[in-house]
Amino acid sequence: MNLAVLGYFAEVCKVGSISKAAEKLCISRQALSKAVAVLEGEFGTPLLLRSKSGVTPSPAGLALLRRAEVILAEYALAAKEVEALRQHAAEELRVGYGEMTFNLWKDGHAETFAREHAGLKVTCEVKTPDGLWEGLQNGELDLAVSSARSPAGEFAERLILHMPLFVLLCKEDPLTAEDEIGLPQLAGRTVCLGTGNSAFGRAVQNAFLREGVEAKFRSCESTNPVTIFRSVRASQGVYFTSALRLFFGGMAEGLTFRPFVPPAGGFPTKDIYAVARKETMERPVVRQYVRYLAAKRSQAGLPAV
Repeated sequence: MNLAVLGYFAEVCKVGSISKAAEKLCISRQALSKAVAVLEGEFGTPLLLRSKSGVTPSPAGLALLRRAEVILAEYALAAKEVEALRQHAAEELRVGYGEMTFNLWKDGHAETFAREHAGLKVTCEVKTPDGLWEGLQNGELDLAVSSARSPAGEFAERLILHMPLFVLLCKEDPLTAEDEIGLPQLAGRTVCLGTGNSAFGRAVQNAFLREGVEAKFRSCESTNPVTIFRSVRASQGVYFTSALRLFFGGMAEGLTFRPFVPPAGGFPTKDIYAVARKETMERPVVRQYVRYLAAKRSQAGLPAV
């Protein structure tokens, strides 16, 4: 059975006329009548009931039509997938990540995107901000994903994702009764920060200052989770993190977390940007990847303790 002929039959049933169907299909009436006759010959029974007002499917024709619609729809989907594979067969997406945003790859975001676009070759590199800038300028990278804003100029800057922030605190802390924690609840508290001179540390302190909330800031120079936990316990303070799952590997006994509600001004360094040359951003696969990462913001759930 020819799929094209099956499609012809479905169209005849849809419009109820061989003449109208032939006109819509851009073939002659004689050719369409012959195709339907061949199909009826294959099944050995009439598929259409003919009358002066047009044609209607016979009981056998109705049975065939129900299945034909499924077959034709599945074929259309298959053809679409094959075409997508053909288009991406020779495509390559070269992505550069900042050190703080490489978890987008490690957590499977970009890896899943690559799997969903079979035939697309995706490569990634971790670079310094200067390295990302240079890679985009010399054409080594198609897209840079970073928490650092790019210099103004020829590069388009697109906000695509807000990393959710959490407040890490001791389980006996009264703040655990709160569903969410904002800056007002942290007034007078000790806030443990990663390297005090880091951009994120400065952004946190500036946010407190901007909102008129006083707090005690304590620098935690180590990135070792155990050291961070000890610092929180010792100070009975809190610790901000956007990658909570990295801290829960059996070492978080006695600690818990609550989602943090940032002030209206936000914490600038938690913003993730996709940066590319204007002509590169117009590539369909680049636009698709940017949209894919943006969608993760609304899909993000809270990790289990």
